[in-house]
Amino acid sequence: MSKLLEGGSKVLFGPYGSVLQERREKLGVPDLQNSSRIVDGGIYREQTLNIAKDYLLAGADVATTNTFGARAHLRHGNAELYREVVQAQIDVTMEALNGHSGKNLLVTFGPYGVDNKGCYNLREAPGDSYEARDFHEQQFAVVRDLARKGLIDAVVVETISTGREALGVALAAKKLGVPIIPSFWVDATGNLKTGDKLSDVLRHIDGVTGNYPLGYSVNCCPLDGAKEAISHANGKRDRIMMAYPNASDADPSTLEEIDGAVSVRDHHTTAAQLVDMTKISSLRVIGGCCGFDQEAIRVIVGASA
Repeated sequence: MSKLLEGGSKVLFGPYGSVLQERREKLGVPDLQNSSRIVDGGIYREQTLNIAKDYLLAGADVATTNTFGARAHLRHGNAELYREVVQAQIDVTMEALNGHSGKNLLVTFGPYGVDNKGCYNLREAPGDSYEARDFHEQQFAVVRDLARKGLIDAVVVETISTGREALGVALAAKKLGVPIIPSFWVDATGNLKTGDKLSDVLRHIDGVTGNYPLGYSVNCCPLDGAKEAISHANGKRDRIMMAYPNASDADPSTLEEIDGAVSVRDHHTTAAQLVDMTKISSLRVIGGCCGFDQEAIRVIVGASA
């Protein structure tokens, strides 16, 4: 059994992106949220490290890396820079974890699309599962050795909008022997942007891959959408192990900078609902995506105690 599945429910790190967007204004660094700048060291590395440390101080159990945006380099044919960015981000997270025993580490990758709009624009999604598989193999190859050594618990591919891409993710991970958690963006009804029911997609992926994924997740979605997706998963609800919705109910494709990610519900209410979801489903990991910060994660940790 994966260490991630041991014990009771756990709390995930919050986001890096929207927190860095907020800090860039205060620090006067226009591109602070650009995860690739970490290779330049200095304030880019310092702030990423500080955010990871803040989440650990807030009591988070499951650490994540700020590697979501790196896949753009692969799409632009710059594999060398991609590997450099990913390794630098993993190194920072591992440094933050020094002295914190019993924590889990997830490497987070983005979907096929070049930029953040690719998460929500179906025209940016891969044409079929084979195209998705070939692309994600490149992402997973960078962390395969870390996974084999047990230094990371799983790879999460976040904000997937189509079942065909999720299948490609699972096929690539199985081929390379990398533990995987595909994470879906769902709308307020709990369905994918294609209109597919998440339960049907999970059943298909498990059937093709022999239940290869450790589990599944939903993220960057309205809280109500996460609740609906889990509720509608029927016999596959036990396969959805993680949920980290946005602080905003708005369609994330309309969010612009930090102003769009302002919470429309207080974090205490959000935390209570997330914890309640662990009681009526098999969620093992809960947290928050865009619009969450250290204090919001602290609230979730407190509600989980």
